Amino acid sequence: MLSKATIALLITSAFAVPHPLPQPSEYGKIEARDDGGINGGWFGQNDGIGAAVQAAPVFMFGADHGVSPWKNKAPCIPEGAGNSKGDGPNPGTDPTPSGDDCRNPSHYDGPFTKADPFPVYFSVVWCGLKGEWRINYDLYYSHDVGHKNDWESVTITFHEHVPGSNIFYRDYVMLSQHSKKVQKAYKDVQSVNMVDGDNDVRPLDGRNKLHPKVYVGTWHHAMYFDGAHKADRSLALTNGEEYELRGDDWWYLPVESDIIKSGTLDAYKGKYGSADSDPAKIRGDICGFAPS
Repeated sequence: MLSKATIALLITSAFAVPHPLPQPSEYGKIEARDDGGINGGWFGQNDGIGAAVQAAPVFMFGADHGVSPWKNKAPCIPEGAGNSKGDGPNPGTDPTPSGDDCRNPSHYDGPFTKADPFPVYFSVVWCGLKGEWRINYDLYYSHDVGHKNDWESVTITFHEHVPGSNIFYRDYVMLSQHSKKVQKAYKDVQSVNMVDGDNDVRPLDGRNKLHPKVYVGTWHHAMYFDGAHKADRSLALTNGEEYELRGDDWWYLPVESDIIKSGTLDAYKGKYGSADSDPAKIRGDICGFAPS
């Protein structure tokens, strides 16, 4: 029978970070790798913002090019989850049939227009029992077509290819679709390196690159791996999320100034009405995320 001390040691080892984290003086020496691997130090220093920036998704948004009265309506894009005074949650706005009363992406210059910047709330966690790092990216919207306030998220998992190397590679991407998660191996997800703006984001055949492409549903904001224009708004409302419209009219890759620690919202935990997946509520569940 194992002693209590041995059991305690095993539990501690399972949840411990696998390698010593670099000190601040060492952190600046950690550089991005050409093979896409991320040094384990990036995940632990400054709450992991270095890793979160390196792996950030490119978010794609589509306009409704369907029938009147919604034809060519711009979609909502994410916005800040706090109120204008900075002392409470964003109160949200009432859902409207046209998808108004929210931030629009930017002036439209045709497919692959760069959207205006928006905040992305991130969490980085070490999942000891799985031996992996996970980065969760949360997006807030003031409403979708059915209710005030809306949260959706992207989760990327990272594993060492060589045990003990302290170099972690993108492994899976999980997307939220309201109450469920869908997952793909990273090697099967459209991805880009984003060196030359919209010229880089256009190809559909990029694989194993730095930034996964994530398509945001126009009306309900669920996340998808493909950008097919599935349907107009009326079909999405009557037939469910598999008919959600998405496309490539706008794109945006968050930069460091857009990426915000999710802990800044802890005081607003559970204060977003029916949108009950705010970052403070789900952070403790990130290691348990799995496809539905």
